[in-house]
Amino acid sequence: MNKKDLVDQLKAALNNNELMTPKHDPYNLGKLTYSLYRSVLSYELADNLKKFIDSDGFDVIEYENMNPKHKKEYFEIIPRDSFFSVPASGVGPDSMQPTEALDRLVAVWNSGGRPHLFGESSKEIEEKEKTKELIKKEKLK
Repeated sequence: MNKKDLVDQLKAALNNNELMTPKHDPYNLGKLTYSLYRSVLSYELADNLKKFIDSDGFDVIEYENMNPKHKKEYFEIIPRDSFFSVPASGVGPDSMQPTEALDRLVAVWNSGGRPHLFGESSKEIEEKEKTKELIKKEKLK
């Protein structure tokens, strides 16, 4: 996949209101809890998803996810714009408040074949690469 193809798929999911699921929507903080750790997009990103995707202000690294419980497609999105330098936050189990800043976005595909975004730390991605849960393929052009 090239970057344009990825961006086109992200735009299609955004236009269908599928890119940011309720689990990762910051406007559900204080309303919904989940029994497992999750991430929520930052308010700045959630409010400006179209602008962010259209801006091309990010790099993308493609990985193959080796976890059999998930689809193989895994794209690390690295914001270059300082406005989006903290694109998401981590939220602990059964919590309504963020507990950590996350410096990356990840695009993955659901069982219906549509992408959605969540936040992740670059350190966690590096750890998954070291343990071979993620296999780095290439930086998209």
